[in-house]
Amino acid sequence: MTKTVKAWRKAKVMSIFDRLKSGIATNSPEETIQWASEFARAMPENQVVTLSGDLGAGKTVWVKGMAKSLSIDESVVSPSFNIYQVYQGRRQLIHMDAYRLQSAEQLDALLIDELLEEPWLVAYEWPERGLCDWMQGRIWRMEFSIQADMKHAIRLIAESEDLV
Repeated sequence: MTKTVKAWRKAKVMSIFDRLKSGIATNSPEETIQWASEFARAMPENQVVTLSGDLGAGKTVWVKGMAKSLSIDESVVSPSFNIYQVYQGRRQLIHMDAYRLQSAEQLDALLIDELLEEPWLVAYEWPERGLCDWMQGRIWRMEFSIQADMKHAIRLIAESEDLV
């Protein structure tokens, strides 16, 4: 068992949400996928996870881990050009990327809320572009960054208002 896996298992003693609120630093995409998979397994149904951070900070890798825990076999790629991608597994996963959008109105015009089939989970990259009304009360805010030592820092900023 690698040192990284041992540290990851030891950290699981705290709830995944508490650990992520404290912040973690991952050394590899595989480690990021492990954390994201655990996070998605613990997530309540019908929630939106916002993913903020620079390009290359690990947001799409995080969504790959979420998809893994939801038994989604399709390859997960950044939906920058299509804006969103729908995956079906144990739960529906909608991966959105608003990088090319200018406002919440443009996002709302996509009618993503009409695509949702319970139970669902939405992973939303670039939420700084705006939030839709249907997301309110279901938002989990996460931040991603790359540290000076090239580790990826990941932190859960806030839980859904319904769960606090």
